[in-house]
Amino acid sequence: MQYVKSQDSTNVVTNASILVVPPNNRRRSIAFTNSSSSVIWLSKGNTATVGQGISLNANGGSYTDDRDADGAIYTDSYSAIAVTAGSNVLGEQEDYFEN
Repeated sequence: MQYVKSQDSTNVVTNASILVVPPNNRRRSIAFTNSSSSVIWLSKGNTATVGQGISLNANGGSYTDDRDADGAIYTDSYSAIAVTAGSNVLGEQEDYFEN
C-alpha cells in the first residue's frame, strides 16, 4: 500500500541560480509560492535563467504541477533565480508516495 507524505521547505533565492528541489521519482505533486517582492524564475532542471522558464510573479505568484491523466509528472530537479539580488523567499510543498 502506498501512502502520501508531504514535505514543506523554503529557499532564499538571489540573482544566482540555485537548486531548490532535488529529483524525486516518487513525486505526486509539487507547488511553489513566491513570497518576495521580486519576480522569481523557476526552471525544470539544474540551471535557472532570468526570462526563461516559469515566471512566479512577486507577492504570491505560484505554480503547481500534478500528475496528469496517465499518472505522469516531472520528477527531476527544479532550480530558481530572482530578478534582484535580495533575500527572495520561495516556498515549496512536495507530496510524494511512500511505501
